[in-house]
Amino acid sequence: MEYLQSEGLSPVDAQNLVERDRKDNVTHGQQLEKTIHKSDFFVKHSLKSSGNITKPCKRFVGLVHGENGITPTRDEAGMYAAYAASLKSACLSRQVGAAIANTSGDVISVGWNDVPAGGGGLYNEDSENDQRCVVHGKKCYNDDTKQRLAKDIVAILSKVKNSETSATRNSPEADEASPALIPVKVVGEAGERKALLSSVEASRLASQILEITALGSIIEYSRAIHAEMEAILNIARSGKSSTLGSVMYTTTYPCHNCARHIIASGISRVVYIEPYEKSLAMKLHSDAISVDESSSGKVLFENFQGVSPTRYTTLFAFSHRRKDNKGQAVRIVGKDASLISHEYLDSYLDVESKVALKGLEESGEAPN
Repeated sequence: MEYLQSEGLSPVDAQNLVERDRKDNVTHGQQLEKTIHKSDFFVKHSLKSSGNITKPCKRFVGLVHGENGITPTRDEAGMYAAYAASLKSACLSRQVGAAIANTSGDVISVGWNDVPAGGGGLYNEDSENDQRCVVHGKKCYNDDTKQRLAKDIVAILSKVKNSETSATRNSPEADEASPALIPVKVVGEAGERKALLSSVEASRLASQILEITALGSIIEYSRAIHAEMEAILNIARSGKSSTLGSVMYTTTYPCHNCARHIIASGISRVVYIEPYEKSLAMKLHSDAISVDESSSGKVLFENFQGVSPTRYTTLFAFSHRRKDNKGQAVRIVGKDASLISHEYLDSYLDVESKVALKGLEESGEAPN
């Protein structure tokens, strides 16, 4: 925003451009929000910190070229712990992981989003009586409840429309050419009703309610506990550590429910990667949350900077000799300059077809 305005854009135009890049409302448009968390390396940049990007950029170049002696920062180690925890989640909505580190940078707790189990903790792969949503009911209960609420709203609207249609038909001025409404059943938590509303229109209204209104963003009806809450509760269950003054690492920006628990627990800083559009954390708790390091007495929410947890083992693994025959440290370890990963421009099917064709050519069985 600041950079765009410095280039001459008005605040409104700058905001519109940012929003378009973040999430364009067309299928072929920009979807930065869905891709940013898949990056290999993150660098924080703003007009105020433009001079601070040199160091992280040099560090990244050193990592990919095998410079000896570069090890993970506290934030990278903490985020990797959060990411590793997220892989335990079987939630049907998304995998989220969180980790809490003490003032020394030691990880003292982790959590992931899933269904809580009796006696404490969460159901997992080793649970004898696994009651996670993917097993119990095989559906997302939050989505199911939201759809039922939308149908109830449509039922109320159809009932109103039914009354208005009846009044219009009884009027001498009723337009005989107006399209007839088909009586359909609308089923909701309040029971079965008859309404003069076409099934197509009812379905369209329900979809629009979930897509356009805040009803589609409701998260209260999920059976799963969130990763951030589980990380906090894990400390409470053990009774061996304290959240006061600690740092939380979470793979996704906290929702407003988790944000209030984070504030109350005394956590001083939250580091995240993936944005979360549904969160109202800043809107509801701007008095206790800040994105500015200079704000004292507030919980600092900031973007992660450094090596992505998905590249953590690739860039920090000890896979080459770090010293020569005389015991002296080698400056560049990976002298073979091997690629971190292979990115193919062709689709997997195209690559597979080319490999198969090459095999046939080498065997002399290729078609003419």
